Amino acid sequence: MLKKRIACGLAAVVLALSGGIGFADFGAFDMEIVASADIVKSGKCGDNVSWELDNGGTLVISGEGQIYNYDNTSDKRSPFEASKIKKVIIKDGVTSIGSYTFYYNMYIEDITIPNSVKSIGKYAFMYCDNIKSLTIPANVDEIEEGAFVHCSSLESIVLPEKLQVISHDLFSGCSSLSEIKMPNSIKSIELYSFEGCSKLNDIKMPEGMTKIGYKAFFGCKSLTSIELPKSILQVDEEAFLECTNLKTVTIPKSLNYIGEKVFGYSKGNGVAGTTKIEDFKIYCYKDTAGEKYAIDNGFDYELLEDIHEHSYTSKITKAATCTANGVKTYTCDCGETYTETIPATGHKYTAKTVAPTCTEKGYTLHTCSVCGDSYKDSETAATGHKYTSKVVKPTTTAQGYTLHTCSVCGDSYKDSYTDKLPAPVATKNSISKTTAKFSSTAVSYTGKSKMPKLTVTYGGKTLVKGKDYKVSGKNCKNPGKATITITGIGNYTGTKTMNFYIVPKKPTLTKATSTTKKKISLAWKKDSLADGYQIVVYSDKTCTKKIKSAMVKKNSTVGGALSGFTSGKTYYVRMRAYKTIDGKKKAGAFCAAKTVKVK
Repeated sequence: MLKKRIACGLAAVVLALSGGIGFADFGAFDMEIVASADIVKSGKCGDNVSWELDNGGTLVISGEGQIYNYDNTSDKRSPFEASKIKKVIIKDGVTSIGSYTFYYNMYIEDITIPNSVKSIGKYAFMYCDNIKSLTIPANVDEIEEGAFVHCSSLESIVLPEKLQVISHDLFSGCSSLSEIKMPNSIKSIELYSFEGCSKLNDIKMPEGMTKIGYKAFFGCKSLTSIELPKSILQVDEEAFLECTNLKTVTIPKSLNYIGEKVFGYSKGNGVAGTTKIEDFKIYCYKDTAGEKYAIDNGFDYELLEDIHEHSYTSKITKAATCTANGVKTYTCDCGETYTETIPATGHKYTAKTVAPTCTEKGYTLHTCSVCGDSYKDSETAATGHKYTSKVVKPTTTAQGYTLHTCSVCGDSYKDSYTDKLPAPVATKNSISKTTAKFSSTAVSYTGKSKMPKLTVTYGGKTLVKGKDYKVSGKNCKNPGKATITITGIGNYTGTKTMNFYIVPKKPTLTKATSTTKKKISLAWKKDSLADGYQIVVYSDKTCTKKIKSAMVKKNSTVGGALSGFTSGKTYYVRMRAYKTIDGKKKAGAFCAAKTVKVK
């Protein structure tokens, strides 16, 4: 039956591609994929739904409401039929995927379906051979017949929790399908639903399901064992025919109708009729339809021990929200549990009118009183500004202009600018008549150019660097005499020169020991920028009682010994480097003192 239907569909596709049937208002197009990603085609696929296709093969569908229902035998074919689309993105707002929408799209590899979609039409994805996995959004509560028929690469699928019926031919011919997750809401599996799913090796049917239709699992050759749910009432003819590796079936007491050749039969070796599957066994209960089927068909069977009938009490373990399903858990006193989906409650909106402003549209705001979700509609145009004008006169420091201010919201802008007034001619003062002072006459060498803090005053007023004067320096890095030049700017003119000193950095005293009686041996690191060193010995750790001082006149000397100390007494030694500037020794800071006990 299905093969005849598919053959008709293929014939229709060939006829359409050869030009025998037009595409009416839906616009057939050739979707050849090229390198860049510009929009190459667009159109409508619903009253309020549109589509755009880029030349990278990505189709984006957006809008509000349903995608049209198409078919493959009339002039209302899908604009996407038999195209080379690779990726489909359906935006939030679309509520239904129509019949035959992506019929015969053998290149689609990836599809995004939003939570706003609630139904999928018949044969919507038929022959989408490249889709490998798919998760149907939770809000979908209806998937019509054959929606995924012959999706031959589909390996796994998760069905939504609101779905109650697996419609006929839904996954027929999905030869790669090996994994399917059914929600607890499923009540019925219709005819041909999984026909030819030859890699489906395990399927868990939920408690609460009551019916399996004609040839529902025909040719599912990887199934090895089936346990029917305890709620099952009816399994129609040949439901598991040609499941050649199905060796065991567990049938509950609830099943009261079993059609002909449901379990344990194959079609044989291509000849008419059927043959029994070897080593097939039924597990069932005494005096039930399962036992009768085993006896009537001559199958090996084993009776199950009727130990316990579950008696469940229910409890809501997760409350439903506006958008998310809840969960009701049923628990038997034996510990057995199962769950049932509680449908989402849906939003409860209240409306509030928001008036327009000068720049923003007005609208009606709909807010859910339960969860706070909101949306806007019924927009009204912004009112626009109501400006009043004021003329601002120019000054010597600022332009004049006309200021326009909105009397409603306070927004403003300026125009009609006029030039500044001429500035009065200022008399410049000589920088040489200023008083300039350093915070210190000397600074320590750091390896970078530096100078003491400088204060420049004139007539009791402190001048501002960068506004009234600028400073340049010479020899302001290495130890020695440094010179700065103060140059007047702005209301000041001329120059003034000042000097300060850069003294050597603290030396590094590396050793202070006593290995010879009454002597102290010292070593330090050379300072090539100094002229010499001063060594001072103290009798106290606060270095206030000086005992001995020595001058080292060459910077190349890096060690020596001092004598004349008292054996057994502790001394404190520190040193500093100096630079001879203008004939005077200018010393830097002392290093930290080292403690020495004299031998």
